[in-house]
Amino acid sequence: MTAGVSNANSRIHEIFGQLQTITDRSLANVATPRVLEAGCGCFSRMTPQPTWHFSGIDISQQQLDRNTYVREKILGDVQTYPLPRESYNMIASWWVLEHLSDPQKALRNLAQALAPGGILLLAFPNVLSIKGMVTKLSPHWFHALIYRWIYQRTEAEAEGQALFKTYLRLSMSPASVKRFARKNSLAVVLFETYESDYLNRLRLRSKLVYGLWRLCRRVMLVVSIGRIDISQSECICVLKKETGAST
Repeated sequence: MTAGVSNANSRIHEIFGQLQTITDRSLANVATPRVLEAGCGCFSRMTPQPTWHFSGIDISQQQLDRNTYVREKILGDVQTYPLPRESYNMIASWWVLEHLSDPQKALRNLAQALAPGGILLLAFPNVLSIKGMVTKLSPHWFHALIYRWIYQRTEAEAEGQALFKTYLRLSMSPASVKRFARKNSLAVVLFETYESDYLNRLRLRSKLVYGLWRLCRRVMLVVSIGRIDISQSECICVLKKETGAST
């Protein structure tokens, strides 16, 4: 493992450590936390606790049928399903927003379902990164090809991680998500960007391609006077619903 890969992995572990601390503190004083995973699919990226009332919503009945983590299974589209208002202490959405035609509509739906003091945990690609723009502008078959080249496996071999259509709207850029938070009485508790495991693997697979990638990064840093780092391909944020807020 190269030093660059090691440093990137340390950064990811640090961010997820912060995320765990925020989650623990937020739910510590709730006897039976109501937790919803939006776009849960067939597995969970969280470790459900015995005290949780853990629900999951997904558009695929097949995926829900295979999910053994959630207690309550909801078949529906997170953009339109009428979730109960101010009901959940925590809602998590892991790399789902990029697959929605109207991610802001989904965010509004999730925000109104948060109980006062509840947290909305979002993980999504940074559309303003190199990976984000390539993903947004390239066809689905190209995504599948890169997926096989980088991870050396087919969709069929990656159970529960099939490639879905990607919209990656500009309305889910980091700046847009922060504006959404301000307009909907959501405090930004955590907002971090980082280089994905995808880029770590690319570094190891092709020095030439990764070298070109890094060159583009340096050019953009110069052009944007250091404001845009297009290597930061992933976003993690936690938004907290302010007490007394109504969405």
